[in-house]
Amino acid sequence: MGNSMLLGLLAETSVHMGAGQSAGVVDLPVAREGATGLPHLPDTGLKGALRQWAKGVLSEADEKLLFGTTESDGGSGGAGLLMISTGRLLCLPIRRLDGPYAWVTTPYLLERLRRDVMRTGQGLAVPAPTVTGTDLLMAKPPQANVYLEEYCFTPKPFPAGMDALAAGLIRDNTVATRIAGQAAVMTDDEFAWFAANALPVDARNQLDANKLSKNLWYEETLPPDTLFHAIIGTRNDGHADAVGRFADALQKAAYLQVGGNESVGQGWLSVKIIGGAA
Repeated sequence: MGNSMLLGLLAETSVHMGAGQSAGVVDLPVAREGATGLPHLPDTGLKGALRQWAKGVLSEADEKLLFGTTESDGGSGGAGLLMISTGRLLCLPIRRLDGPYAWVTTPYLLERLRRDVMRTGQGLAVPAPTVTGTDLLMAKPPQANVYLEEYCFTPKPFPAGMDALAAGLIRDNTVATRIAGQAAVMTDDEFAWFAANALPVDARNQLDANKLSKNLWYEETLPPDTLFHAIIGTRNDGHADAVGRFADALQKAAYLQVGGNESVGQGWLSVKIIGGAA
């Protein structure tokens, strides 16, 4: 994949990258993977957000080289140098009834990250825990059972490695240290329910000139501190200078806005780049 970078993307605010269709009572659900049903950041949306950011930071020549051209901007419609993947879910905050939320992942999500790390050639160590039934592997397991939403789990010690993983993917060291202390691992089957049913759903309302309801809808979002990872690769090993300028600028920018509802402060991610910068 040429010069590959791994991105850690931590939600600083609620994030809504929509599916474009309703799902039951939720008018605007988040985008989900077709096979797994897991929330994700679609590749087209992530690429569009990166290109919009690049317009104000990079030269026009670098932007067109990296992201491609269209006939509307005088180009031939050629593809750009960068290959940008979907933002894959790694850790999801889940409400805990007896304390701060649990920052939950699963063996499958960790396996996907491990495969992306291998594909990019980066040196990030990824744990490979084994968990069964309703066990919940935790960095700081309490003596009593743990309740996430209305479900009961048996806490057990988490193997070492989550603190280093958080530090590798999260830009702010203080946040990484705090959040690693709330880390937990449950089975893939148990997690599937929370990913499908435990995301925040907010009622949104549009008012007319008389302050009366004109349009009421329900919108699903991903909560702050949700963690994703993505890959940015290149089609070949050429133009390393332009790729380096892009990576350095993105590392310095620190934040990226994705998805809808920018005017109400949603969609902000902190960005951590592993590899790529000069």
